[in-house]
Amino acid sequence: MRRHVYVLDVGLIEGLIEDEFIEENPTVSRTIEIQGHHTLAQLHSIIFKAFNREEENLYEFQLDSNAIFPDKRYAPAEYEEADEDYGLAEETTIQELKLSEGDQIGYLFDYGDMWLHQIGVRSIQEEEEDSVRYPRVTKKIGRSPPQYPDW
Repeated sequence: MRRHVYVLDVGLIEGLIEDEFIEENPTVSRTIEIQGHHTLAQLHSIIFKAFNREEENLYEFQLDSNAIFPDKRYAPAEYEEADEDYGLAEETTIQELKLSEGDQIGYLFDYGDMWLHQIGVRSIQEEEEDSVRYPRVTKKIGRSPPQYPDW
């Protein structure tokens, strides 16, 4: 059985970014390939690495009204504020979200500093080679801003 690979464009929308950095890097995005059986926690891990984050913080994924579960949120089990409206990032796979090409979901990293990202589903493909290791970053646009800028 062939597995599905989701090609995701992850763009940084807002966070603690200095004006000078924005001028030099008007777009900061990463393209990530991840298999459908991977969890949202694993997607968080590859985004964390792709944006050169240094220190772990809480996060959540937010499905918008174009997704199968409107306004559904997924957070790690350690997030104490989560209620019945939240799914667990460690238990929810990418394929369970029933995403289609063109869908958008939100990713919020660090509730204090509010690093907000938009994730767009560029394509959903069948895995071509068994030798490729997923998840992986296939494209980077712009430098990553420092997680904690020197103000």
